[in-house]
Amino acid sequence: MRGTLRAFLLSGTALATGVVLTALPAPAAAAPPGVPKGARKAIVLRIVDGDTIIARLTRGGPGVRVRFLGFDTPEAGRCWYRSSTERAAKLMPVGKRIYLLRDKDFKDHYGRRLFYAWNYNGVSVGRNMIRHGYARALLYRSNDRYIRAMRLQQARARQDRLRIWSGRCDRSANTVEPDSSR
Repeated sequence: MRGTLRAFLLSGTALATGVVLTALPAPAAAAPPGVPKGARKAIVLRIVDGDTIIARLTRGGPGVRVRFLGFDTPEAGRCWYRSSTERAAKLMPVGKRIYLLRDKDFKDHYGRRLFYAWNYNGVSVGRNMIRHGYARALLYRSNDRYIRAMRLQQARARQDRLRIWSGRCDRSANTVEPDSSR
């Protein structure tokens, strides 16, 4: 009888422990290597151009316009615009998770949210866009957390004469020739 009571109590304890364990939420998936601590998750809803997207920052929340810090891509109608926009779409496919990190300023003068971005694999979007010649390094006000790394990538892309640094214009769109004074 004692053995049966002990077995019953042990199984009840195990059952109660199991219920408690299953009631706890699963730990959040860790960000991939390369994503800095403090970065928040977001979902890409639409690529506007090479340096601006519409993203959902909170579950079920509305889409907000996000302007990336640290780099600037060609505007519509300029050389390399379409290529830089396509590169951004390849790095951050619609529907995929990205990671965003603020610096000193939260919004620009257009009301866009300002963030540095990493894609679902932990790749820095800004450094990748700059290194492969799709963008220029850009210091926006005092948001300078990664400007040295961005400028280093720009120097390498410029030395390798990649895309915007090539002196040529991509003919994938109706574009304006590059300004030779730069």
